[in-house]
Amino acid sequence: MLHGCLELLVLGTLSRQARHGYAIRRELANRSRSYFTPAFGRLYPLLADLERRGLVLGRNEKAGENRVIRVYVLTARGRHELAFRRMKWKKFSTSVNRVLARVAVEL
Repeated sequence: MLHGCLELLVLGTLSRQARHGYAIRRELANRSRSYFTPAFGRLYPLLADLERRGLVLGRNEKAGENRVIRVYVLTARGRHELAFRRMKWKKFSTSVNRVLARVAVEL
């Protein structure tokens, strides 16, 4: 299920402040109580794709004497996409909850 939601979750994480990949992963894990902890092999290609599509802007920042990190910030286009996806998610999740409210569950 994470595969289909990860892009939305990353955009949401960047909506409050710029972050580097490790901080994005940590924030997702913290907010979800470790339910969402994407592998770096999935997260970094996704960030590169979001950057290529103009939804985030990546910039290199110095982090210490000899270290450079790539920090990502949401663009105006990314904010618009986030708002659109949140609206779609709300409709989707509301519809799923309506169906599941009528399901008899045997325990």
